[in-house]
Amino acid sequence: MRKNYSAILLEHYNNPQNIGELDESNKNVGTGTSGTAACGDVLRLQVLIKNGKIENAKFKTFGCGSAIASSSLLTQLIKGKKLEEIENIKNSDIAEALSLPKIKLHCSVLAEEALKMAISDYWAKNGRGKGENRCYTERSSNKKEETMTKESPLKLTEAAKNRMLDMVKTQSAKCISVSVNHGGCKGLVYDIKVCKDIPDGMLFSYGDLKISIPADALPLIDGSSVDYVDNGVQARFKFDNPNQTGCCGCGMSFCA
Repeated sequence: MRKNYSAILLEHYNNPQNIGELDESNKNVGTGTSGTAACGDVLRLQVLIKNGKIENAKFKTFGCGSAIASSSLLTQLIKGKKLEEIENIKNSDIAEALSLPKIKLHCSVLAEEALKMAISDYWAKNGRGKGENRCYTERSSNKKEETMTKESPLKLTEAAKNRMLDMVKTQSAKCISVSVNHGGCKGLVYDIKVCKDIPDGMLFSYGDLKISIPADALPLIDGSSVDYVDNGVQARFKFDNPNQTGCCGCGMSFCA
């Protein structure tokens, strides 16, 4: 671990709390897994719920020290809490508590996603519908569109927002996906596309527009301003990204 990591992060990494697993066959146990081996971090969180309260929480994490620390801290935050109390727990709470570096913010996002999935799995086991589409509490029956975080990582100009809305309406889609892929002359490229269904990832609301961002892309584009430029010859989205260290002439390829 690097020396500039916070003391609390190092403590959770060196002495992680609540490692282990619960009986997945128990109907009172909800299980949530987020991340992929391809991106380097996989979090598996299990919660034991009795009388509307998190009685126990266990995790297993394959990944970096920040992912382990995020998982460990999350279990401490939720144990003993009522379901309605943990509805307000966001990835930003984990990131701030651990003083996560910006490049590691996705670890806190994965922890929040695993928590949502675990609670949803619990409701699915107890006759509340498909686990992946449920919010935390029994009174909720909303779909993914209504589990959006309040903090938006992108700033959209009116031109960019109107263009995205037009893309959604034209193709009868549900949202816009903004992600980052490997490629281009600088190593990373922005990828903006319409989605017929709500994909996995964090969902953000810009009025009538919904934008989905994968967890691994968040730290790379957080705080970016997005504009849409049409000079009559070429039309494209233009990113002003504070996280990039270099950018090609076309503006769609960058390094961070």
